[in-house]
Amino acid sequence: MDPCICYPRVDLRLEGTSTMRISLRFILPLAIALTAIAYAVVPLVDRLTLNWFVRDLEIRAKLITNATQEPLGALVREPKARQKVMSFFERIVQDERIYALGFCDKAGKLAYATRGFPETVRCAASGAQAHTALLQRPDGPLHVSGHPVALDGETLGELVIVHDMSFVQRRSEDTKRYIFYLFATIAA
Repeated sequence: MDPCICYPRVDLRLEGTSTMRISLRFILPLAIALTAIAYAVVPLVDRLTLNWFVRDLEIRAKLITNATQEPLGALVREPKARQKVMSFFERIVQDERIYALGFCDKAGKLAYATRGFPETVRCAASGAQAHTALLQRPDGPLHVSGHPVALDGETLGELVIVHDMSFVQRRSEDTKRYIFYLFATIAA
């Protein structure tokens, strides 16, 4: 037998570096993939939430039109009822989401409008169906919808409802932030 003095083998590598390298090989691509997914998801979520809010505002405008049709029709038929119509409109506009209201007569002329009614909004042609549009302004987008007002089978004109959509921008920013936090939490 050959007398051999055996020394324990000493590993000079730092403990855990190979594990760290392997972890980085998986964590780094995962983080990049999650970032790319978040980047792609944000515009999609923005578009979906905008469509969702627009649909809600259209339903809300239809509800307002249906609820005000009879009293507004009666007021519009009264001669010299301008003050009553404006008072009626001002009560409706107290809602924080309603930016302005207007009423177009059968001739397509703006007969009544609250303060702040956008000058760029025009009345639709006589007898037109309900319509909607988005109006971009520096202080935020506006949702404009027009609905025919009829009383006793006679179309009297069109109620134009302008909703403030600045809350949509605020909620969209919140959603983007939440998506970022979600993916940051998943990546962690």
